[in-house]
Amino acid sequence: MKFPQKLILCLTFVHGVVDKDVFFARQPEVYTAPRTLVISEVTVSDLKKTYGKFIDSLERRGHQLTFADIGQKATYLFQYGEKIFENVVLIPRTKNFPSAAEKNKGFIPTGEIIQENLSRLMPKNNPLSVSQMLAFIDAGGNVVFMSGTPGREMRKFANECGIDFHKESSRVIDYFNVHPDDDGEGKMIFGRPRREQPIVSQDKNVLFKGISQHVASSPLTFPILGGHESAFAVETAEDGLGDAIAAGGNVALVSAMQARNSARAVFVGSDLLCSDEYFELNSANQEFCDDISKWAFREKGILRMSNLRSHKVGETHQPYMYRIQDDITFMIDIQEYSEGQWKPYVANDVQLEFVMLDPHERMFLEAPEKGSATYKKTFKSPDVYGVFKFKIQYSRVGYNTLHVEDLAPLRNFKHNDYERFIWCAYPYYASCLLVPVMVIVFSTMFLYHKEDPKSGIILTSFNQH
Repeated sequence: MKFPQKLILCLTFVHGVVDKDVFFARQPEVYTAPRTLVISEVTVSDLKKTYGKFIDSLERRGHQLTFADIGQKATYLFQYGEKIFENVVLIPRTKNFPSAAEKNKGFIPTGEIIQENLSRLMPKNNPLSVSQMLAFIDAGGNVVFMSGTPGREMRKFANECGIDFHKESSRVIDYFNVHPDDDGEGKMIFGRPRREQPIVSQDKNVLFKGISQHVASSPLTFPILGGHESAFAVETAEDGLGDAIAAGGNVALVSAMQARNSARAVFVGSDLLCSDEYFELNSANQEFCDDISKWAFREKGILRMSNLRSHKVGETHQPYMYRIQDDITFMIDIQEYSEGQWKPYVANDVQLEFVMLDPHERMFLEAPEKGSATYKKTFKSPDVYGVFKFKIQYSRVGYNTLHVEDLAPLRNFKHNDYERFIWCAYPYYASCLLVPVMVIVFSTMFLYHKEDPKSGIILTSFNQH
């Protein structure tokens, strides 16, 4: 079915206007029964033999699991322009996506470019590829990636998320923090969590064997699991070890990316870290995998706001606009999603801005009392009138960004808003009263006084007539 081009362009324009968020409260969705797609290159029975406990943990938490082969071209993430799944667990070993990224077609006539752009507006299903995975994250989807030997397409996908896997021939070695079952090469090492609450709930050593990563210096990406000070990443060669790539605190084993739309992606540089084998060798691995999967799939570390209100001091209703130099009380409820329920979020660093182009007032909100989720602050509005707004943009590692804006215009004083008598104007009041008094005195002296021509003495007579 073909649509007229004018209709398509009109729908596109309306869609752009509706989606333009000016004053908003953007918050991520929380799912009680999320649809999770598990993609691997082995059969479901073999996958459950290797990751049985990890899969059972997902099912106990209410995930509706769907299994797919990474080489299957009929695997789709979207249908009619909407996500089919909320989460994806990607466990590749050697294979890549069945559909590679589109190549550069060279010179394209303008007419074909217009037709191609219009065709993209229509719902279309594309097979699994790097572009589809990135579109899935752009649409708010979450991804857990586990691989010790990522291929070219997998590396490109991770690179687009700000994570660079080191060379496939490289390994992480630590001769001091190794498991007793290590073969003497120092590859079965223990890593330590870099980010605790709200991502990881424990600080125990995690067993790891695989390759390390380089994390981009961005507020959206950060390491979760790193090596000890004695760990180092090195390239392996036929005659031994090659050049060192990273050492100590720069060795990242598990990293994460949280997009601006609150989509989350976790990259694990090992396909054994969450396996049943390593769960038996080190119990902390199971706790760690549960923590990172809960965080990645928005089962914890989610903030939301509600019940935003403000009023003048001494009043209870919220006016349409405030007046300059008003005492304003601002209140907002902030809650944290954890363990399947919403709980009050308590912090001392939630900042409120009173903004008109630039912030005129910036202050920290008072933390809520015990058992309450209400933050509040009382302040005096600035002596500038215009279209102001309350603004909160709270960004902390491990939590989604809480961005809230609400209009609060300020007006100047009306003629009947001023006080009847202003203390600083008393000199002017006195001068106004002094002028008529002096006019009366001068008039009286001018009319009823005369000068004696002989003595030069001024005489005053009120009974001459």
